[in-house]
Amino acid sequence: MSWRDGGGLAIRIRALVDRFRNSLFGVPVLWIVATIVVSRLIIELDSSVDPSSLPPIIVTTVDSARAILSAIASGTITAASVVFSLTLVAIQLSSSAYSSRVLRIFLRDPFQQNMIGLVLSAFVFSVLVLREVRGPVEEGGAPYLPSIAVAVAIVFTLAALLALLASINHTAQQLRVSTVSRELTRQVLGVVKERYREPAVIPGADSPDDQFVPSVPASPGAVITVGQSGWVQQISLQALLETIEPHDALRIEVAAGMYVYAGAPLVTVWTANADAISSLERRVRDAFGIGDQRTLQQDVGFGLVMLEDIALKALSPGVNDPNTAHTVIAQMGELVLEILSRKLPQRFVAVDDRRVLVPFQLTHDDVVRQAFDQIRACARGLPTVLESILVALQVVRTELERRGLTTDRAMAALRDQAAAVIAEVELSGAIEADKARVLAHLDRAGWRFEA
Repeated sequence: MSWRDGGGLAIRIRALVDRFRNSLFGVPVLWIVATIVVSRLIIELDSSVDPSSLPPIIVTTVDSARAILSAIASGTITAASVVFSLTLVAIQLSSSAYSSRVLRIFLRDPFQQNMIGLVLSAFVFSVLVLREVRGPVEEGGAPYLPSIAVAVAIVFTLAALLALLASINHTAQQLRVSTVSRELTRQVLGVVKERYREPAVIPGADSPDDQFVPSVPASPGAVITVGQSGWVQQISLQALLETIEPHDALRIEVAAGMYVYAGAPLVTVWTANADAISSLERRVRDAFGIGDQRTLQQDVGFGLVMLEDIALKALSPGVNDPNTAHTVIAQMGELVLEILSRKLPQRFVAVDDRRVLVPFQLTHDDVVRQAFDQIRACARGLPTVLESILVALQVVRTELERRGLTTDRAMAALRDQAAAVIAEVELSGAIEADKARVLAHLDRAGWRFEA
């Protein structure tokens, strides 16, 4: 991960963009604004065109235009309520069936956002055109009939009806667990590829966790505290490096995905200019994005947690759906493979004699444990689910070896997790035949992890 991340301004922009994408309000508002502009343009076009030159299929009367536009307005607003209801039902079902953290998939679904915007725009367009229709005895006897706009409103309505059907079909498809987990995996993979761009290309090389990290100065350093409680969503290393002076050092005391309390340590600064600490406080805090919920902006671990939630819900006694857990474990393996095949963020950055230490970074062991620990614990007594975890671990290991991207830390993390799973199989309450079948299956496939 490069230290060039755009600085504090980029943090605020990314936060606004993420909030916009996670809202059912933003995209429909853009549709409505665009509709208002387009309606004015079409009405102006209507006023400049000779009605006698229009095709007969477009020409209408004042009464029929009013009837058509009134019907469109009432019908489309009813269709909009149906789309809203479908979206709310999907949100409620996903929250109860999967996890409340999975709601972000439905809230940031661009297809559903655009369908809502299209239906609302048909309503707005028909209302705006309806107010322009005037009879021969109205407005001082100057009749006006925007025939082109009425025809466009009819086309708009047909599109809104198709959007309603598409929304129903899309919502039904989105509620399937395979679709939810696949979409979540796709989003997390995008974050991983954005955050960790450099592959671990040297076979057998040590992980970046083993890089040299210099010791901090012997003096206590000045502590800058958190200004508000919340989840750490983003950290700008570039902004922090630009904040301190040459020969200064700074240690970040938090990490993306942590919940911090107001007044708790945020960073520790070692600087020769003690008088500059008070002026540093605001600029340092601006380098952190803190909000009221976890996000995927820099928090890859949150993606693992959301996918893990689906498996844990499926393994709960009230649901008891091991097949869903099998699906999630396979997709979790894809995420783990992608992360372990890339260099993890550095724990030390030095630019122009400015030093920033980032001790709380994900390690390979953290990734594997976050991915499988809770699933493994909840799958106690379910040998087939434990077997799925072993299969995922072996697939990850085999792929890392095939691609020449193995590191000591990654292989150790996979071995430790495999040993824990095998211990769960041995200690589970399953019958001996099931235990033997799992272990025999490992032997037949050659899935062996050294102790």
